[in-house]
Amino acid sequence: MKLELRVGYLITGSFSPDQISASLNIIPSKTWSKGDLIDPKAKIKYKEDGWLIEEKFVVEENEADNQFPHELDDSDDDETAYPTIESLALQLFDSLKPRWEKFKEYRKEYETELSCVVYYSTQLPELHFSNKTIKLIAELNLNVDIDLYDLRD
Repeated sequence: MKLELRVGYLITGSFSPDQISASLNIIPSKTWSKGDLIDPKAKIKYKEDGWLIEEKFVVEENEADNQFPHELDDSDDDETAYPTIESLALQLFDSLKPRWEKFKEYRKEYETELSCVVYYSTQLPELHFSNKTIKLIAELNLNVDIDLYDLRD
């Protein structure tokens, strides 16, 4: 894998993930309950219930040269040339808009965060949030977590 970007709205705490899904009428990307294994091959378990909806973008090793011919060119003003953490966050927020008020309410009862994960084996992609995105993060009162995984040998 050459590049994978994931941006998600994550709720953690003590709740029924199915009830969150039913309340929002949204099928999440992933849910788990306290005590579930984080990975079937490991012994580490989740300490809280979780509900996640995310946007992701993946480019495999053999596809990357075709999709990122200008990855080192900072002069390109076309924001849609390839996804960034910010463009995925904005896409995610657009999908949340119909239930925006409910998402704002969850912060009062649970931990909520904008979860950003980047796996890369070449150049680290842009990590930037504009004022517009920061205002949306603040409106939802989200914590922000950014994990970077360098897959180079």
